[in-house]
Amino acid sequence: AVSGSLASWEASYTAATGDREGTVAFTIDFFDYAGNAGTQVDAIISGTDVIFDETPPTLDPVTITSSNTNDPDGTLAKPEDVITLAITADGNIQSPTITISGNAATIATGNNGESIYTATYEMGTSDAAASTEADGSGGIAFTIDYLDLAGNAGTQVVALVNDADGGVSFDKQAPSFTTVSISSNNEVSTGDLDNGTRAKSGNLITVELESDEDLQTGLNPTVTIAGNTASVERTSGNTVFEATYT
Repeated sequence: AVSGSLASWEASYTAATGDREGTVAFTIDFFDYAGNAGTQVDAIISGTDVIFDETPPTLDPVTITSSNTNDPDGTLAKPEDVITLAITADGNIQSPTITISGNAATIATGNNGESIYTATYEMGTSDAAASTEADGSGGIAFTIDYLDLAGNAGTQVVALVNDADGGVSFDKQAPSFTTVSISSNNEVSTGDLDNGTRAKSGNLITVELESDEDLQTGLNPTVTIAGNTASVERTSGNTVFEATYT
């Protein structure tokens, strides 16, 4: 539609699905009152062009990591660890809205109109525990909602995209021992008389432990026997330990 009068005119058109994407093309043909034709105009003289975009944006990759220093892969978290979600869009987007473990995350890097963002959230004791599957899926939940600069909405993202390490497990339960026993190799005590409850100098004292969950590989429990540091070994996986002291 064209409206105006004298030397001031305005033309408008409502963009429609299927219009060619990219810089919006236009032509202007005009005449003065005497009928003289002006030179056709097909480029702006001032201001900036308008870009038509009807393609929703996509994110790739979408990765998640934890600040937990006990796990070099960044796939484990406990309360007070910071979770970082990193995204890259296929074009510039508006600042995304991101939740981590159901809570609003803070946009840590990336400004409105850019394509790369990171968001962070510090896990707390009120957050739900989460575990990952063998294939790396699952873990701490998140949502990402985002729009491109034209306002096209991308499909909400709730799963990782091309993250080789997989999700992050959140463990807020402190480990405990379900079995703790102590015995001596005292020859008399190991008989029927006292059932391993006596010891003298030179005897081997053994403390056996079983935890309710796997304990960190390479970091055995610290055990003292009679005030002395005991030698600790794993006897079955990451849950059963044996501490000895002579």
